[in-house]
Amino acid sequence: MAKAKSVACPVCTTAWNLPIFHSEDNPCPNGPGLPATERVLPATAAIAATVNGYVMPIKMLAVWKAGVKQNPAPNFMFIGPPGSGKTDGGECLAAMDGYEHLKVDCASMTDPSDWFGVREIVVEDGVAVTYYKPSQFIETIQRRSVINLDEINRIPDAVRQVLLPLLDASRAVLNPLDGKIVHRHPECVILMTGNVGLRFTGTSAIDPAFTSRAAILNVDYVDEAVERGILRDKAGASEALATQLVKFAVDVREKAKIDPDWPTVSTRELMNVCNFVSDGLDTTTALEVCVFNGASSEGGTSSIQMAMFILWAALGGKQ
Repeated sequence: MAKAKSVACPVCTTAWNLPIFHSEDNPCPNGPGLPATERVLPATAAIAATVNGYVMPIKMLAVWKAGVKQNPAPNFMFIGPPGSGKTDGGECLAAMDGYEHLKVDCASMTDPSDWFGVREIVVEDGVAVTYYKPSQFIETIQRRSVINLDEINRIPDAVRQVLLPLLDASRAVLNPLDGKIVHRHPECVILMTGNVGLRFTGTSAIDPAFTSRAAILNVDYVDEAVERGILRDKAGASEALATQLVKFAVDVREKAKIDPDWPTVSTRELMNVCNFVSDGLDTTTALEVCVFNGASSEGGTSSIQMAMFILWAALGGKQ
């Protein structure tokens, strides 16, 4: 059965100021005479072109556009494999609509006080004076912004107690360093991202208190045609190399769905391969240092690492 073609939609493209495509068998729900306030960005449309250099999944854009109309601003959670664009998506959405953006590496914020700032005691004229310096997180949450809590499943239990009041209806928390209440700005969007899977060490299950307070979007790798375009346009790969690498990545991802011991291959890793190739390294060695060596070598010739080499060889690559 032939795959339906995607065609550019002049109505949606004009309304959203983005090149929006619909499948021929899934027509646009927005009529030419529909008022702009009633137009809907359909989550079932094909992937849009790049936005600020990022390939924006239509569903991500649709969920964002609907969510930020809410007052106060909602919480989002993007879950998916590494290198699928979760973190970049949040930064792009913020830039697109003019929000301040702050990325917080949750893995490094292990002490609850880290989230609030520091308190210093300075001796002035023989008298000890206490100064409080708020963290960037505390400053930003009180402004119109997008705060990206990256890898939310790496925070310990004690830190969860800091964040939960900011995520629920109260949108406020007591600052233990100065005794004042910190109020989250009505237009402050909190976006949580996480990699889910047993292969990721140092992670915890995502607390239902987080998931129940957020709109959750599963983010996956872009489709093959778009991924080839990224490797061509952003990493300088030839059409032949892009096609070969994407086919390899898709084959590995299919195996990872069946066998949890198999790693996935991210778009980010493929771009790294292309960068090495453009700097003079042969493709197989570039794959070896960027992808193969990260897979298990246990089992020798029967290892996952060797199986990856064999997959690559079957696509015309050299072992």
